[in-house]
Amino acid sequence: MKSENLSSLESFPYFTIEAEKQLLGDESAAAGTIQTALYRWMKSGQIIQLKKDVYMTRRFFEQWSFIKAWLDGLKENFREYVKNYY
Repeated sequence: MKSENLSSLESFPYFTIEAEKQLLGDESAAAGTIQTALYRWMKSGQIIQLKKDVYMTRRFFEQWSFIKAWLDGLKENFREYVKNYY
């Protein structure tokens, strides 16, 4: 399994082993091969296991964490603005 497969999953909020199989388009890929790749990606920090057989890419997590933090800051600034001017 190659990293190109992982980069194509970065736009999804989460994925499963079945999704990875469909992405490969190769039904002959053994589940053990996919699990081994997922395990290696987990150890290297490229993916996060959300629960059994459900994963998220680190890049997706970091992207949305940044956006959430930015929105939280914007919300706090708006509250200060309203409190000071109204």
